[in-house]
Amino acid sequence: MNKLILTITAALLGLSSPLLQAQSVSTTPYGVMNFTIPGGSQGAPSTSALSLTLEPALPENMVGIMSGEISAVSADSISSSGAGWSDSALSQPESPFYLLITSGDATGRQLPITANTTDRLTLDNSGISLKNSGAAKVGDRFKIVPGFTLLSFFGDSNIITRNNDFNRADNVFLLIDGGWRLFYLNKSPREWREAGFGSNRNNQALSPNTGLIYNRRGTDDLVITLDGYVPTTDAKNVVTLSGLTFVGGSFPIDKTLASLGFEDMNGWKTNSDFSKADLLFIFYNNRWYPYYHNGSNWLEAGLGSNKDNDVIPAGTPYLVQKFSTTKTNSAFVTNTIPYVLD
Repeated sequence: MNKLILTITAALLGLSSPLLQAQSVSTTPYGVMNFTIPGGSQGAPSTSALSLTLEPALPENMVGIMSGEISAVSADSISSSGAGWSDSALSQPESPFYLLITSGDATGRQLPITANTTDRLTLDNSGISLKNSGAAKVGDRFKIVPGFTLLSFFGDSNIITRNNDFNRADNVFLLIDGGWRLFYLNKSPREWREAGFGSNRNNQALSPNTGLIYNRRGTDDLVITLDGYVPTTDAKNVVTLSGLTFVGGSFPIDKTLASLGFEDMNGWKTNSDFSKADLLFIFYNNRWYPYYHNGSNWLEAGLGSNKDNDVIPAGTPYLVQKFSTTKTNSAFVTNTIPYVLD
C-alpha cells in the first residue's frame, strides 16, 4: 500500500492533534512538517499528493515593510504609502513572494507578486479582480509571505531519482492553467526541467494555494521537510468553475470533509446523483477517492453512507472537478481557520 506519511513536530504547540476544534494558542506557532514519500521502482513508481501548509520565515535582508495597510487598490495591484520596498526585489523568479490579505472581505486571499516598485505590488489575480467579489479595500491589512520553487523546496540531492529521460526520473506534477505539467530533476546538467522542454526550470514556483503530485521511482523513502509558521487567517482560494482546480490543504492539522467549505462556495453543484454533481477528489491509498455533496451531506461516489466526519490528514490537497455552465470563470472557496490565535 503506497501512501503519504506525514509527521508534525511538537513545535507546532498541539496543532497536530487528530482533529482540533478552535483551539486557542497564545503565539503564532513555528514548527516542522515531514512528508515521507514511499519508495517505488522504475516499473511501479509510488504516488503521493501534498501541499505546502506552513508559511516560510522571511529572509533576514528584507528591505521595506513586510506587513502594513493598503492605501490604493486596482484590479491587479495594491499600494502601500511609504512601504520602502526595493524595486523588483519581491518579484525575482528564484525567490517568489506572495501578498496575503489579512483583514477585510478579501481576508485569506494570497496572490503571487509579479512586479513591484517602492510602494506598489503588481499581482497575479487568477482572473478575479481585486475590486470585484471579495474585494480588497483601502485600509485592509496585508503581509508579505515567501514562497518556494522546485529547487528551493525539493533541492537537487542524490536521493531524488535523476535522469535525462523524465520517464526514468522522479516526477512532480503541477496543475497549471487547467492542464497537468510534468517536472523532473535532470541528471546532466543537474537541474529541474519540464518534460518536453530543455530549459532550466529550477525557478518554477510552487504556489501555497495548490497541491502537487509526486511520483517516486527511487526505492528508498524520500523525506521532505517543511518548516514555517502556522497560517493566521482563513484561506480564500480561487476555484475554476469549469474543469479542474488543485486546492492546497491550507492548514497543518487534520480537518473533516464537512469543514472544508466547498459546498458553501458560490456555484457549487449539489445533487443526489454524483454524475450530476461537482466532485471533490482526495488522494490516499494510491488512488483518488471521489466525493460529492447531495445537498445535505458529503458522500463517496458509489457509496451511500454519510462522509461528513471523514478526517482529511494535514497536508492533503483537494482536487476539485466542477461542471458549472455559468458565465463566471472562477469563484472563491473559504477554508475557515480551525484554531484561535490570541
